[in-house]
Amino acid sequence: MTKDQSHAEEEAKLRAERIKLEEEHQNIKQQLLEVQKTKEEAELAKKAAMAEVAELRAQQEAVAADKAQQETITGELKVAQAKLNKASVEIAQAQQAQVKAVAAKNEKEDDLKKKKAAEESLREQMQADLSQFKREIEEEEQAYANSNTIMEKMRRIRESAEAAKKETKEKDSGLLDDIAAQLGDDD
Repeated sequence: MTKDQSHAEEEAKLRAERIKLEEEHQNIKQQLLEVQKTKEEAELAKKAAMAEVAELRAQQEAVAADKAQQETITGELKVAQAKLNKASVEIAQAQQAQVKAVAAKNEKEDDLKKKKAAEESLREQMQADLSQFKREIEEEEQAYANSNTIMEKMRRIRESAEAAKKETKEKDSGLLDDIAAQLGDDD
């Protein structure tokens, strides 16, 4: 596996994890909105129940003399008190859910920041590797160009040496022929 493939796989993995975290973050934000709505509804129900309880108590005090009416109001008062208790429980549950959702949201935001930092680090590392690779290629190209220049110079020197050798051989051969001819003339 090449470095580029490794980097590409790591980058794809980090991107997938970041997308998953972003989706989870959106889900948590939606849950927070739903919890807030439930809490607000429970608070409205509590206010209504409290108003109903207060009204029924006022009626109970007003009709203290009539026993049958008193029992009806007492029954209605128990129902209203039960609604009030239920609303209070729902508010407490909504508050607990809100605390959990906020904690989860904060955790996901931290994870998301870490993933983004890891992606940035990987991107920087890939950029550094790419720069290093480009420098190495340039150095190799320069070395290749230098070796070609040296090879060309060596070829020219070899050709010059061979030409000089051939010329010297020809001169020596001509000189020997002249000497031989002069020696042959002297006989």
